[in-house]
Amino acid sequence: MGGRWSGRRKGFSRRVTTDHFCSVNTKCLKDNGLLKCTEGQLNWRVFDLSWSMGGEVTHSAAFTLEAKPDGKGVITMQHHAHDAPFQAHIERTTPHYGGTRYWFCCPGCSERTTTLYLFKDTPMQCRKCWRLCYRSQLQWTKWNLYERAEEIHRELGGDGDFATNMPPRPLRMHRRTYERKTDKIFDLWVTGATIRH
Repeated sequence: MGGRWSGRRKGFSRRVTTDHFCSVNTKCLKDNGLLKCTEGQLNWRVFDLSWSMGGEVTHSAAFTLEAKPDGKGVITMQHHAHDAPFQAHIERTTPHYGGTRYWFCCPGCSERTTTLYLFKDTPMQCRKCWRLCYRSQLQWTKWNLYERAEEIHRELGGDGDFATNMPPRPLRMHRRTYERKTDKIFDLWVTGATIRH
């Protein structure tokens, strides 16, 4: 029979990063000459985008840019393996220092964003709608989780080395409280271990 630290544990999950999703960015489209305006109207464009990982193409889609009568633009994405197209509106703003900045209006929440994300044959949505985080956030979180585990370990009378030993239950501490704290240390440890640099 396994000990206290054996077996599968519940109560932790790994957050998904933007690296796991394909993305469409207004700045990249503009830098490549795909987002242009003539007399206040967005120029019509048709183009394909593909995404690769490890030198192999993992996904591709066809896009159409067109202007609306109200001056705003629309980007339409057609998955090559999907029948229904997905659309998102495009807005323009003029910064104080001049020039033009383009924004997508997220189809999920209608908020302005410079980047929309998609996964396989899913619609385009912003990072918040997909509940994605950046890889850099996970790298910071990993050490933050370990620091919290060390703090709880010291609260139990340990030296902070939670990976190799667990201090005995302190005098006058309820067993349920002690188990809750040790469970928390384990969850923090395992969650941090699943986060790669």
